[in-house]
Amino acid sequence: MKRLILSLPLLLTGIHSSAQQTVYFNELSFNNTRAAINNNGTFFNQYANQLAGYEVPKNSGKKAIYFMNLMGAGLDVNGQLSAALSDYVSSDFSPGPYATDAQNYQSPDYVSRFGVSLWVIEQTAINDHIAHRNDAGYVVPAAISDWPGNGNTANGESHILAPFQDLDGDNFYEPETGEYPIIRGDKAILSILNDHASIHSSGANQLGLELHILFYQYNSDDPAINNTTFILSRWYNRGTQAYT
Repeated sequence: MKRLILSLPLLLTGIHSSAQQTVYFNELSFNNTRAAINNNGTFFNQYANQLAGYEVPKNSGKKAIYFMNLMGAGLDVNGQLSAALSDYVSSDFSPGPYATDAQNYQSPDYVSRFGVSLWVIEQTAINDHIAHRNDAGYVVPAAISDWPGNGNTANGESHILAPFQDLDGDNFYEPETGEYPIIRGDKAILSILNDHASIHSSGANQLGLELHILFYQYNSDDPAINNTTFILSRWYNRGTQAYT
């Protein structure tokens, strides 16, 4: 696995159909900010109606950000440029992790696991799972059980995806045994994306990227923290080319 380091420009659910895909979004509003998160590499924008999607203070009607998007580009060993781009109406990014074959992205199994690719979770749910997983009649909540800890390697997906506490060290996510997601903040939304699932609407060559973007917030007495949405961004080169 190769890492690609890039610099980035800087539950309500809806959908928007673009030329590429149906775009799902969710909302992170645990503290004094309200942030719209899409599953196509664009954020802080209500993609369905092209309205600003980052409000602070929450419920004030004041929008601090209209739109944020992710773009990456690199030169291969032959000096050829490849890129993954996005804008207000289209994106080269698709939901879900990188898979080996293009047909795998269309399989019912892949679509059922990654068609939305927005996982919403609170730290209190994780703490409750840790405290009560041995209780009689305890049922692992969906936010815990659906966490994408592992990919399907038969599809060419990475075996390890989202971080989790691996209690027995076998590299398999097993929430029924007490294992749990590792996040930041009091509440978070994780999005996993790739630029390999479809031909780029921008016309650029594919890179083979896989993005793990964690948006998270703290509910804090400190105004600087309570009015902030944090982003942890990890970019992986899952393809066969090395880029600069």
